[in-house]
Amino acid sequence: MTRSSVSRGARKRAILTTETLARELADRAEITLSSAREEVRWFFDTLAASLEKGDEIRIRGFGTFTTAHRAARMGRLPRTGQPTAVPARTVVRFSASRSLTSAVGGPDDDDEWYFTTRQPEK
Repeated sequence: MTRSSVSRGARKRAILTTETLARELADRAEITLSSAREEVRWFFDTLAASLEKGDEIRIRGFGTFTTAHRAARMGRLPRTGQPTAVPARTVVRFSASRSLTSAVGGPDDDDEWYFTTRQPEK
């Protein structure tokens, strides 16, 4: 069965939470659950702090996190259609690595056209 023939929601998806990560870490590293929670919290706090400074985060085999500035613009309220000001803001962007993309069923590494047409932002 191909990916396109599977309907959305046909399989119940699991949710990976920080608590699940902490439990897995505690089991694998043979440390207490509270220590594992602290380490997982530290990891995500470190990522967030780096992104707040505008740094790029590259995790080999997983992907790259970057920040981008979105300019202020005029939008429309969906219900009324009235124009409204949307303020400028900084957003987080994620670009999956080739191995992660392939692992979740995206193009294979031999689909060179896919990877050459998507150039990373500089």
